[in-house]
This record gives sequence, C-alpha cells and structure tokens, in this order.
Amino acid sequence: MKHQFMKRCSAILCSAAILIGISGHMPACAETGNLITNSTFNSNIDGWSYYAHSDASASIAHENGMLAMNIAALGSVNYAVQLSSNSIALTQGSYYRLTFDISSTTERYIDAIVQQNGGSYQAYAAQGLNLTSE
Repeated sequence: MKHQFMKRCSAILCSAAILIGISGHMPACAETGNLITNSTFNSNIDGWSYYAHSDASASIAHENGMLAMNIAALGSVNYAVQLSSNSIALTQGSYYRLTFDISSTTERYIDAIVQQNGGSYQAYAAQGLNLTSE
C-alpha cells in the first residue's frame, strides 16, 4: 500500500496519526510564511522521518518530487505508522495555518495531528481525513 504525498505537503501522513514535533519557543511575533523545513521536498526528504510501531512496517522515499510512504503493515493501534517533521516551535496564543496536499493509492481514513513529539505528546490540533487517489 503506497501513499503519495503531493509536492506542497507541509506536514502529514501516517496510517493513523501524524506527529509534528513541537519544542522550544518562537518570538512573540511569529514570522509569516512557511515554518516547516523542506515542506516542498526540494531537498529530497531531509527533515522528515517516520515511526512504525512494533507490529507495523513502513518506509519513506523521495519520488517524483514528492514524499512517498509505503506501508507494508498497518499495525494494531491508530498511531502505528507516523510521518513527522520536527521543525516547528509554537508560541502560546499565536495562530497557525497548516495546509497540505495528500493522496493515497488505497482509500483510507487517517488522523492529521499537530502534536508535541515527546514528553506528554500534547495534541494541539487534529483533523480526520478520508484519503483517495486524487
């Protein structure tokens, strides 16, 4: 089951959860523009990583200017396969907009989550998505 991620992907995919690492602090006046390192995959897939739980199996690669995730085994928990970018620090009281393009060769439901990657794994935003090949 291969997942393809569109070139403008800002932070995404997993079989069930996406973690975006949150650490440190940004200035009170957050800059505008894209805060995610290598969000367009111009530098291969540098800055992106994945996690596969003990009963899951996955890999990521750079294909045709996109990040592609191949999920060989989904795992038994909703967070079994995750794609993450640990390049963002959030500031309390600030507003952020996350946009991305995503598709899947297999129709499936995933959770896109902006979440602390460590500690208490605090979730800051979550949205369920039904993926298609379009």
